[in-house]
Amino acid sequence: MIAELRANITQGFSILRTLQTFFRLREQADMTQRKLLDQSIEASHLQLQLLIKAIPSLLAELPTAKPLPSEKPLSASAVQTIETATQRATIKVEDIERYHQAVQINEDTLNRLKKAGVPIVLPSPLNYERSRGYLKFSQQLFGNMARSLIGKGYYRILAINLRKSNMGILFENYISLLMFTTFLSFFIGIGVYVFFLFITFTLSPPFLVSTNVTLVRIFALSWIPFLCSLLGYLAVLYYPTTEQGGISAQIERELPFAVIHMSAISGSGIEPSNIFKIIAESKEYPALSKEMRKIINQMNVYGYDLVGSLNVVAQNTPSQKLSDLLAGLSSTITSGGELSNFFSKRADTLLLDYRLEREKFTKTAETFMDLYITLVIAAPMILLLVIIMLQLSNFDFGISPGLLTFLIIGMIAILNIVFLSLLQLKQPVN
Repeated sequence: MIAELRANITQGFSILRTLQTFFRLREQADMTQRKLLDQSIEASHLQLQLLIKAIPSLLAELPTAKPLPSEKPLSASAVQTIETATQRATIKVEDIERYHQAVQINEDTLNRLKKAGVPIVLPSPLNYERSRGYLKFSQQLFGNMARSLIGKGYYRILAINLRKSNMGILFENYISLLMFTTFLSFFIGIGVYVFFLFITFTLSPPFLVSTNVTLVRIFALSWIPFLCSLLGYLAVLYYPTTEQGGISAQIERELPFAVIHMSAISGSGIEPSNIFKIIAESKEYPALSKEMRKIINQMNVYGYDLVGSLNVVAQNTPSQKLSDLLAGLSSTITSGGELSNFFSKRADTLLLDYRLEREKFTKTAETFMDLYITLVIAAPMILLLVIIMLQLSNFDFGISPGLLTFLIIGMIAILNIVFLSLLQLKQPVN
């Protein structure tokens, strides 16, 4: 029942933040929209009441000292857990229908307001997903160890990278995932170790053949489980850094055009915080809009002013260019500078960087093309001609012509994969 109680409290805070958004929208809404918002506010109040109403039944089932018998003892059978894609709550059975009706009213209101073009940013201090499957199992097994390591100050850099990667996973849960993956990789390595105890690799078909198990072979291959465990540990440890790099590249691709958009908006004299609301609601900047929502959440949830919100997000964004932009914007607002001029000059700089990056990629692609023609097309052809000439001269290679042909084809395939991978890594995000 502790998990259900925690879920009710979390859902209650979520409803309070939604109420905050409804009250803020009501101040600028017309009469028709106000009626919709009033219905949603009333529905949200009902949701809160039903959540609170179920708490005594949940508390009664906690493992504490039992109270004296009463005429109407509380029972957990009187409540039921409701779980959807967006929320989880435990409600009394007789109130489930009313709770569903209140949720439906809020969803209908939000959909109608969005169709009317009203910018809506629901504040949420944490955009973390609920633990499921593998992650949940990891947390159950290694949750205590993860909390102990965090309490001792380990993995501080990982905490920063995880926050910047926007992965939506709690730091404690990710450390549990790291520990469990390392543990599981060790046993996978044992399976690989046992396989290669009895099977060995050869250069001639069928390539994998059985072999005798000797004491020397047992010790010679004993490093495999530890290597697999290390590889699993490093893969999970550095995955947020990789994810952060991908998000950073996408943000920096969208940034020049978003800044031009923001420059046009600021020229109309709009209130500065509304600039970020417009970008946050825009579907043209999927990666950048998440960072803009962070700014809105800092103001709506944590109560920061615009300058404070910009400084906080500047420290936690994965993109260095966006960090510089937000820091410069904070300084401009503090000093009373003109926002339209700031955005205009920064847009010119970002567009120049964008063009230079494209030109750099074009030159890199030309270099790769020259190397590809030399190594993948010309070199194998020359090598095959040399082999044919040597075979005509009855020169013995020590390996069969079929195996030699197979090795050449395999080398060409590997070179193609390497070139495609390098080209993909160098390519700007489209």
